[in-house]
Amino acid sequence: MARGIDINDVECVVSYDVPPSIKIYIHRIGRTARAGKKGTAYSLLSTNQFYHFKKDLKRAGRKKIKQLQFHQSKWSHFNAEYQVALRNYEMNMKVRLILNFKFVSFSKAFFKKYSSV
Repeated sequence: MARGIDINDVECVVSYDVPPSIKIYIHRIGRTARAGKKGTAYSLLSTNQFYHFKKDLKRAGRKKIKQLQFHQSKWSHFNAEYQVALRNYEMNMKVRLILNFKFVSFSKAFFKKYSSV
């Protein structure tokens, strides 16, 4: 039985944080290489994080790693879209909290009124 969600045909995994251990990292990226298939993993790391991460990967027997340079100027046009998406996410979370609160309030009132029935 799987411990998490198992999605078929994953070709790419993007990690936006440093995994707590190389073992966890290898487990995460393993989602891209099921049943003999190949896949790609990207990890968003600072230069300092990359240095330590590369050493840990080598110790774990993984040697194939390539550093891609991130030039912020090439990605700055995504910032506005990111800000909109972030605001939408925050709004959705607020709506969910309000709806959850209303549902709980309604449930309590309903069961209080009809608990003797």
